[in-house]
Amino acid sequence: MNTLLLLALLLPSSAAAVQSDFGVPVKVNGVLIEDAAIKRHIIYGPCRPALEWRRINALLQTEIERRVTAGEPTDHLTPSKEEFQRIYATKITEFEERFPTLDVSAEVRRAYRNMEWYRRELEMDLVFDNTFVPDDPDQWPALTFEALRAEAGEILIDDFRQSYERRTNFYAEALAVWEDAKASYPDRVKAYEAELAEWERKRAAKEELGDQPSAPEGPGEEPEFPEEDAMYRSILRQMVRDMLFKTASTLTSIDGLPAETVMALDVNSDGVMEYTWATQEMWDDVKDTVTEKEIEDAKRFLSKLEAAKQRMAGEEFLITAEDAKATMTEKDGGAGFQSAQFNIGMVAVGNHQFPSVESYSDYYRLLESHRRKVEPTIVAPLEGGIAEPLREHLVRANKIMGLGKVDCEVLLVSAYDFPSNQWIEGGWEISKEKADWIKEEIERNNQSYSEYRRMRMEAAAEGVDFDPNSAPQAMDPHDFWSLLIDEYCGYWDPPQPAKGRPGSAVGYKQKGRFGERYRNDLQGMIGESPFVQFVSGYSITDHVFFDQQVGTIAGPFKGPHGYYLTKVMRRKPPTRPLNVADERHLGLLREDYIPFSLIEYCEEAYSAAAVEGL
Repeated sequence: MNTLLLLALLLPSSAAAVQSDFGVPVKVNGVLIEDAAIKRHIIYGPCRPALEWRRINALLQTEIERRVTAGEPTDHLTPSKEEFQRIYATKITEFEERFPTLDVSAEVRRAYRNMEWYRRELEMDLVFDNTFVPDDPDQWPALTFEALRAEAGEILIDDFRQSYERRTNFYAEALAVWEDAKASYPDRVKAYEAELAEWERKRAAKEELGDQPSAPEGPGEEPEFPEEDAMYRSILRQMVRDMLFKTASTLTSIDGLPAETVMALDVNSDGVMEYTWATQEMWDDVKDTVTEKEIEDAKRFLSKLEAAKQRMAGEEFLITAEDAKATMTEKDGGAGFQSAQFNIGMVAVGNHQFPSVESYSDYYRLLESHRRKVEPTIVAPLEGGIAEPLREHLVRANKIMGLGKVDCEVLLVSAYDFPSNQWIEGGWEISKEKADWIKEEIERNNQSYSEYRRMRMEAAAEGVDFDPNSAPQAMDPHDFWSLLIDEYCGYWDPPQPAKGRPGSAVGYKQKGRFGERYRNDLQGMIGESPFVQFVSGYSITDHVFFDQQVGTIAGPFKGPHGYYLTKVMRRKPPTRPLNVADERHLGLLREDYIPFSLIEYCEEAYSAAAVEGL
């Protein structure tokens, strides 16, 4: 049989054999990106709260079971349904009073993805506090003392004891006042009843009524024991959880778990995994909260990783996953995954805004491979000076690390409804169409204004009166831009609380009028991140900060939340330029060059690859 005919007969059959929950299967140069990998990326990232709830709850239930086995009382640890509902209703009411203009359900989704996740996490927090950090420090287990001592010696313990004593004294005084009021209340009622009877007698006698008596105040509700400051308790709770994580052993994809398993937990680090969570089990729990954008981002990230790994393997410098993990652990102080959650994690999830430590670990393999490849090319040449790649990179790095600034305004035509915390149906198409129309209107106004000015200047040169009605109608370009940004910019700032301490307005978008910003600060204001730049292969921030001419409007650019139009108002040069004669500065330059050059390398690999399913 003809070989091509044989392939034609076989290909449809093999293609049909590959099924995907996400539509067309994703392949990179014929290599399948498995559904389990996509699901696990999302579970580790935006759906992490559901996974962490299971991990913490497993450790919590283990402690409760230990107490039951030891014959200790545990009934008081779990609030009754009535008590939980009262606490839940109080928190919702307090939020509504502080932020009366916000949609509670939208804000819960913003923080917890849905109301049910919030309720189960709140209940777990209550049980956790009753178990490990009850109000009275004398009831704390040994692990709580150990956790606080590990952080700050006896300082935090003494502070919590003093706080509890102050609250106890306050409660006792309030209770005494309440008891006095309760005791005197019957006598006050009797006095009121006598006064009311006299008033009725006078009315019956048709005497002058005088002032109507008022009912006396009752003792009110019985005072409740005052709660510890919520932020203080949250910090205390996290310290105890960190200690639990250190006594346990957690495995994820970083540790080589197969794609079908998302996490395994050894509660006492004895080598036995008491808990294992399957990827599909977790996916069934979270899938109703997952957006199409999150699925698309996961596919694109994993596809870019695969394309870059294939290219590096072909060029024979891709290191093994085990080598990458060992290097990452070593640079994190040798403490492994548990430490990575709070050290490497601060860099990965905090500074670089990767969805998870696990996704950063996948990226780190590429980064470390690339580092070992390019480091020989950026050492100082024998004749002195700096290597050629660094010389080219110095201009860019100087503007960032030398603290250059740009004052810009950004008009986001949003595909996302920020106040309601959800994507607009058909939002990307609507955003693109509206952004294109806005750009056309800007260009039309600019042309009309230029014609208006030309006609006015010609009239002045000829010494004749200028008739504005004879020229095209147009606005000053900056005024027109300001009008458009007020009308169409989709950036949103949450309101300040109606009661209580005001929140910080440092990160407020101000309708895209960002003012003077350093490059990394501007990146966050626009809504980008190092992770977004790695996945997309380009950066709106960098175009604005480095390339766009002052006074011009550029775009529309597709970005994280829609389409963006940008205007540069002014630039300020670096105030503290790098000194390449200083080895410390030269080290910073090298460290900045390596991940920056990796972005271009991976984008080239992705562009050259045959990618299906996106």
